[in-house]
Amino acid sequence: TNYYNGVKARYLAEAGIQEAIARLREHVKSSAFDYEGEEWCAGATDAEWISESAPVYTVTSNIATNETATVEIVDEQRKININNASQQLLRWLLYNVSRHVCGDDPGNYGELPGNAIPDAQEISNNSPYETIEQLKQLDVFQENELFYDSFKEYVTVDSYRDRNSSYRSPVNINTAELWTLRSLFRYDYDDDDYDMIQWRINDLSEAIYDRVHDGGNPFTTWSDFKSFIDTYDGGVSLFDNDVVEGVNSNFN
Repeated sequence: TNYYNGVKARYLAEAGIQEAIARLREHVKSSAFDYEGEEWCAGATDAEWISESAPVYTVTSNIATNETATVEIVDEQRKININNASQQLLRWLLYNVSRHVCGDDPGNYGELPGNAIPDAQEISNNSPYETIEQLKQLDVFQENELFYDSFKEYVTVDSYRDRNSSYRSPVNINTAELWTLRSLFRYDYDDDDYDMIQWRINDLSEAIYDRVHDGGNPFTTWSDFKSFIDTYDGGVSLFDNDVVEGVNSNFN
């Protein structure tokens, strides 16, 4: 019956979640960093709005009938926490999501909201949020459902917050999406400065993303990350030390 199948599906899903928790707890004993190529990740599936994969656990209840349930585990630390992100960071994220949805044609940027400073102000002024769905109430997202559907994949209210700092919710550089990386590297610049270094930021963000996701070579230490930035060809020659420190504070 449908009821019986529903109960089995629920127990399978719960089993998958418990297995995931157990594996993650065991993993943290031997490693202080996470990325999606580790042994505890049993597989991957594509999400609709993100090019990255998420860890997936498949649990089998009856080998003879091969009844399975799949549980997807998403690293919330790969996203930007909207409850303590600066307005400038939110503005760059809005800009990048607009570009992601519209494509690379600058003439398309005006077709969706998210390009103006007031949009970031509206998000910031209405925080804190208990759920991402509360963003739907804002004017910037009521105007375009497609824009909301894309933006929500890059933000969270559930990620770790550094209690020693009122503003810091560091993003996991090993699981962050490309558009998130671009936003984090841009946040400390005004429009004029950004015009000068846009291509460098894009190239550096892509190099970081490719190294982790395509090359399977995650960053395991801060010195490794800093060395990659300092030595990347064309990456940060225009970044002064203050900017580098500001950018680093956004990563974990």
